[in-house]
Amino acid sequence: MKPETLEEARRIDDIYFGNRNLQQILNVLFSQVDSLRREQTLVNAQNQVGDILFALVSVARNQNWDLDQLLRDTNIKIKNRRANRHYYEAHITIEPVFEKDLEKFKEICKEFDFHVAELLMKKRKKDTGKRSTNDSFCTGRSISYSDIEMRMLELVEKLKKLSFKVWRYKIESTLLDSRYDDSKFPLVRSDLPSKESDPRSPAEGALSGKK
Repeated sequence: MKPETLEEARRIDDIYFGNRNLQQILNVLFSQVDSLRREQTLVNAQNQVGDILFALVSVARNQNWDLDQLLRDTNIKIKNRRANRHYYEAHITIEPVFEKDLEKFKEICKEFDFHVAELLMKKRKKDTGKRSTNDSFCTGRSISYSDIEMRMLELVEKLKKLSFKVWRYKIESTLLDSRYDDSKFPLVRSDLPSKESDPRSPAEGALSGKK
């Protein structure tokens, strides 16, 4: 964004709106986001995003914040999260389903980029695994909390509409995962399966391999 465009926005905001407190400007932002939700068209999105940018300039002017510094700080935060392989993991647990219902469950979860876990129960190593009758659950991952929350809640809503009985849903923030960083207690690489010794990216946009 050109410096002269930002400066013009500051000047217009000062002349037209004067000084506003933080809550007043936040209310403006909330209103614009609500408008985006109500009318999700390209034209409205462009209009509202322009208004949101103006409101951000306004809040920065009134609070004496440096927009460039705020953005630089966020860039650093996101780069650090990526380097640290940080990700969010969501789980949805439902009443156990089998056969055709299980296949339908998998099909629905795939729409939202969730994976259905295969829970096999065995008493001994040599036994043939049998699917657990305790519950069925699926897992999704993302580097963005808002993204994983939105997908999870939309999936929960669709499962409910299709008469699946949802028992639980949750989101976890992964602060430490030895698959990507075992520096706290180094593991013997030669003892690890390939998915642990040379892991894929934990979520789309995240780095693969160990830190």
